[in-house]
Amino acid sequence: LLSTEHPRAYAWFALLAAFSMFPLLARDGLRLAYSVCQLAFGALAAALTPPMEVGGSATAGGLLLAASLAGMVALHVAEAALPPPRRYPDLHAVAFSA
Repeated sequence: LLSTEHPRAYAWFALLAAFSMFPLLARDGLRLAYSVCQLAFGALAAALTPPMEVGGSATAGGLLLAASLAGMVALHVAEAALPPPRRYPDLHAVAFSA
C-alpha cells in the first residue's frame, strides 16, 4: 500500500529493516549476500522512483532520508574498520539495532 503513494518512504523502510538485521546476517556468514541485495535494491529504488519536488517538506524529507542512509553507510564502515572495545564487545551489534 505504501509503495504506490510514497515509494521513497517504502524503499527507505525496506533498507532500514534489512540494515537492522545485519548483525544476525553477519553472524550467519551472509555479509556478501546482504551487501549485494542492499546495493541492488537501493539502486533499483533510486532508478524507479520519481524525482523529488524542490521546496517545502519534500526537500526536508529528502535531506533526512539522505542523512539516514549516510548514517547506515558510516556504521558499516565503522564496523569494518574499527574493532569494538574490549569493555563493550557487542557495541557494533547494538549500534546497528538502535
